[in-house]
Amino acid sequence: MKDCAMQHKYSNYSHDEELRCFSAAQKDGMIIKFIDWDLLYPAEYKRLCMAAVEQNPMALMYVPEYLCDEDIYIAAVKRCWKTLKYVPKCHRNAFLCDVAVAQSGQALEYVPTKLKSLKRCTYALRDYVGAARFVPDQILKQLLCPVLN
Repeated sequence: MKDCAMQHKYSNYSHDEELRCFSAAQKDGMIIKFIDWDLLYPAEYKRLCMAAVEQNPMALMYVPEYLCDEDIYIAAVKRCWKTLKYVPKCHRNAFLCDVAVAQSGQALEYVPTKLKSLKRCTYALRDYVGAARFVPDQILKQLLCPVLN
């Protein structure tokens, strides 16, 4: 019975449609917001999402969260620090935050408080002094004490 239901759900599935979607995502990653997921076989979802994010990292905002994994988040953030904003907070880890902050100190805005270390904040401030508004007070005091003494 389950096989019959699966066949019915994917009766509209077409390999040609999959190829068209994949080709379109490689040319313009933002096209992913218009994808009809019911026309594709689930095994191809991740490959299509990765192609879209590799072409345009900002496409991450249109990738359904249930289709995302660490690889997709890394691919997006490595290409553009601003995509850290679209990574769910529970998936923002030290590695992703380091990758983003290394590109721009402005990324500190999207780094979870628990990951705002002295080292990461210092790196962000060297790149962008405006990141000071995202530095926790206790770290800011550590950074300013040598200057004030």
